[in-house]
Amino acid sequence: MLNRIRLVLWTVILVLTAIVVIPTFLHRSHASKEEHGEILTILHTNDHHGALLPIDGQGGIAQRATLIRQERAEQPNLLLLDAGDLNTGTPLSDMNDAEPDIRGYNLLKYDAMALGNHEFDKGLPMLDKQFRESKFTWLCANLKRKSDGALLAKPYIVKDFKTFRVGIFGLSVKAECDDIVYEDPIAVAREMVSQLRDKEHVQLVVALTHLGIKRNISAQTTSIDLAKQVSGIDLIVDGHSHTLMEVPLMVNHTPIVSAFEFGKRLGEATFEFVDGKPHLLAWRAIHVTDQIPAAPEMKALLQPYVDRTEKLLNEPLAETAAPFENREREIRYHETSLADFVCDSLRESAKQHHIEADFVFITGGCIRTGWPKGTITYQDVLTTIPFNDHLYTVTLDGTELARFFDFVGQVPSGAGGFGLFSSEVRFTLHRTANGNDGGTISDITIQGQPIDPARKYTMLTSAYLANGGDHYDMLKAAAEKQEFDLRVPDALVQYLRTLKQPIEPKTDGRIRILPPVEPQSKNASPAQETAPMEKSTM
Repeated sequence: MLNRIRLVLWTVILVLTAIVVIPTFLHRSHASKEEHGEILTILHTNDHHGALLPIDGQGGIAQRATLIRQERAEQPNLLLLDAGDLNTGTPLSDMNDAEPDIRGYNLLKYDAMALGNHEFDKGLPMLDKQFRESKFTWLCANLKRKSDGALLAKPYIVKDFKTFRVGIFGLSVKAECDDIVYEDPIAVAREMVSQLRDKEHVQLVVALTHLGIKRNISAQTTSIDLAKQVSGIDLIVDGHSHTLMEVPLMVNHTPIVSAFEFGKRLGEATFEFVDGKPHLLAWRAIHVTDQIPAAPEMKALLQPYVDRTEKLLNEPLAETAAPFENREREIRYHETSLADFVCDSLRESAKQHHIEADFVFITGGCIRTGWPKGTITYQDVLTTIPFNDHLYTVTLDGTELARFFDFVGQVPSGAGGFGLFSSEVRFTLHRTANGNDGGTISDITIQGQPIDPARKYTMLTSAYLANGGDHYDMLKAAAEKQEFDLRVPDALVQYLRTLKQPIEPKTDGRIRILPPVEPQSKNASPAQETAPMEKSTM
């Protein structure tokens, strides 16, 4: 009996010991005042993308504000950081140039934000305007202005607390912007760590990065590469890859954390300083939902923007005499009235802006829904073409253009890369038996003439396609390209406003397909099939 009692007691002791030493990253919610050292709380977000209001019951900056206010009340030592991509994603933000987002972040008293690649979507003048409007500090140590070689943003900041100093530096991926110079983030990070530790004498180094965990291209430096190759970083707060984490990713003894996307999570890292040395006690990703009460002051800030945007979105632009259909995504299989109308509209709108091109090229993946019979609103246009890309011109010689059309013919039926063209282009597409292996193109004419190998041709397209989207690598490699301020949906809206009403759906036979290929039925309703709003060949 005595031995059995001893066995039970030892079992209890071992279980309690195990509970004490289990890592607290997932389960610990708050650091208590019973800790021996001083506590620092770091709250963080990333990839906001204009998501000011909840999406499918998740996120919402007013809900986030309530959580942050609660944290500030409980934690006297607190930093609030964002790992970039404040811009681009919703009409509420995009149509107001992210002004409500920046004012919201000012209200929340963010300390710093990394530059994300989508901060450049509207060009440097707009980004400079956002810099001026921000009360928080934008950070990036590896992007410089091409004009004068100056850093685009501050490389780092230092925050002083009662018994310790924290250094935070920023890094970004290479952005699609011709006005900036990109520098190797690994080399720059080593300089930053040395500067912060040796000259600023900080006790904690945070890398606020918009690098991502997943590699999109072979040359991309990720936050994992950063942790592997640079020592002396205590925490990497990352964005870009929209990563949902349950626990920190530990690489070379460096924790990497990220808070998913669109404000759906609020990351919280808790450090304890003992004898001047930081120790990561806990990390969690707090789920932000619309069940959290919205902060009244944030709701009041947003409401004028919501009212104005809703009024703009509901503005009637045109009347259709019949549906412009996209049944079963048929726009990815053959010529349609909607595809013809969009391509021709972009051509005409570009002319009004003195943009010269021989023809327009987009793909079926750029057009997501159709239009019903009746009134077309601004919202309908943004739903049909949700990608707010700039217009580009790409110039190819006749030989390169012939290779381009060879690739167009090889795109399988139903793929997002199916080529769509303005009326200057006509050809015959010979499909394989099932269309899944693409085909070949013949009888190509541009403005009624065969392709001349000796002359150059300029196509008008989107930034996505000009930079190799949908596997059009030959466009990315083109030597002659030019970006314009005019965006694809804006060009379509401007042209719709000039037309005599109602507009009639029609085709003109510019794309002849032999044998005809039709999409397989999915029982979708005419003109209103929806698809995920993402750029891919899916």
